[in-house]
Amino acid sequence: FDISDLSPSGYEYLNRYCHAFEKVGAKECSRETIAPRIAAVIFFAGVLLWWYCNRLKRKPFIGNIAVAFLTGLSIYLVGYYYQKNELFVFTYALFAFFLNLIRELLKDLEDRHGDQLHGSKTLPIVLGFLKTKQVIYSIAITFVGAILTVTFQLNDANLYFYFGGLGIIFCWFIWR
Repeated sequence: FDISDLSPSGYEYLNRYCHAFEKVGAKECSRETIAPRIAAVIFFAGVLLWWYCNRLKRKPFIGNIAVAFLTGLSIYLVGYYYQKNELFVFTYALFAFFLNLIRELLKDLEDRHGDQLHGSKTLPIVLGFLKTKQVIYSIAITFVGAILTVTFQLNDANLYFYFGGLGIIFCWFIWR
C-alpha cells in the first residue's frame, strides 16, 4: 500500500483521522503509520466477508461466528487505534459479538426450511430445532457471564449495575 496512491480526498480523510487521533492523546499518528493499518483491516474484513459469502454461510455455526466476529472487531478497533481504555471498548465489542451471534442463530432458526431447500447445513438443520435453542441459551448465559466479568474488571459500579440489570432482564426473557 503506497501512501502516494491516495487521492486528495484520501489525504483529507487521513488528515482528519490523524487530527482526531492526536486529540485523544494517542501515541503517534501520521499518514505513513495509519494508512497501512487501515488498509490491512479493510483487506482482512473484505477477505473474511468474501469467504463468508462463498463458503461459510452454508456451514453450521462457523459462518455465524465470522459475522459476529467482524461486528465485535469493528467496535474494538476504535479502542485499539485510539489506544484509550481498551478494556472499556472491549466490553462493548464483546456485547456486540454475543448479541450478533445470538441474532444470527435465531435468524438461522427462522430460515431453516429455506436453508434446507437450498442445501445449506446450518446449525438448526444439523442439530435440530430444540438443540439449537439449547445452544442459544448456553451462548446467552456465557454472554451474560462474560460481560459481567469484563465489566467487573473495569471497576466501574455504574457499568456493573447497567450490564448486570441488562443481564437479569436478558435471562428473564430467555427463560420466559
